[in-house]
Amino acid sequence: MRWLSYLLPRLALLVVAVALPAGGGELYLRWFRPVLYRMPAAPVPDERWRGLVHRRSDIPGLSYELAPGRRVVHLGAGVQTNRMGLRSYEPLPASDERVRIAVVGDSYAFGFGVQMRDTFASVLERGLNTRAGRRPDSTDAQPPDSTVDYEVMNFGVGGYSTLDEAAVVEHRVRPWAPALIVLAYSMNDPEDAPIQPVHSFYSEVEPWQHSHLLRFVALTALRHRIRRHGDGDYHRYLHRSPDKWATVQRGFARIARVAAQLETPVLVAIFPHCIVDLWAHYPLREQHRQVADEARSHGFLTLDLLPAMEQQHPRRVRLSRIDDHPNAMGHRLAGEQLITYLRETELLDE
Repeated sequence: MRWLSYLLPRLALLVVAVALPAGGGELYLRWFRPVLYRMPAAPVPDERWRGLVHRRSDIPGLSYELAPGRRVVHLGAGVQTNRMGLRSYEPLPASDERVRIAVVGDSYAFGFGVQMRDTFASVLERGLNTRAGRRPDSTDAQPPDSTVDYEVMNFGVGGYSTLDEAAVVEHRVRPWAPALIVLAYSMNDPEDAPIQPVHSFYSEVEPWQHSHLLRFVALTALRHRIRRHGDGDYHRYLHRSPDKWATVQRGFARIARVAAQLETPVLVAIFPHCIVDLWAHYPLREQHRQVADEARSHGFLTLDLLPAMEQQHPRRVRLSRIDDHPNAMGHRLAGEQLITYLRETELLDE
């Protein structure tokens, strides 16, 4: 046992040598430089639950979804969900004469910061039915009647990744057997880690997240990967990192399997990340081509919305000076481009 009496003091010294600096670092960060990255979300008081527009999801792979029957105001825009938990009107009765389109995506599809009538899904629905002479412009409070030829169901939920959207297609879109799936792709769709605010609230907290020091280590590692794979640009990193890009490839493959079973075409609408004040400085053109090439490899149709957005000054199509989400004009441009594409390709006239 002499080896044990020799080893134990040295192990104790090693533990102390590691624990003291680690503990000191933890206290320093906690008191003076809190690390917010991946910090566990604070619990919501019981009285606020009814005001939340999201809820936990029972769908495998989804941590949250929109709650049905909610009415809230966020950023000056009313958010209303139907009985299915969609930011859409109530679904219309099935009809062989009506074409149903499913829009899937994240906050760009959901319409973060704009009224429901201004989302590109609503613009698409109105435009298609106006062409058919079936429906005038409406407001959020005036749902379409049963005579419309086209119905657009908006399955978009803020914070969703491509893998989340694949789960939506598999479990929520599939039963409706739409004639077309429009997948709204935004430049943070490869983001599978729960760092978005809603994701962080509904995701399970890992033990290391309770430590400021370990969160600092994780943040430092992330910054290193962003420099290594993205030359310092987060969205380039998401598309160049093999692990992150693989989530898009897997998500597209899952969506393609459902589309093949339904014999439903998929149109991937690629939204620019409006982070510049001059389009000449837009840094993600390569990533737009990468997404389009990958989508086509799965048999999807593609529509890059960057050329249409470039016809306007970036500040005219984004929500605010510091928020890159499309505003009402950005959504209108996207909806009009989709209408033009569908008319020119006669995709829904077969």
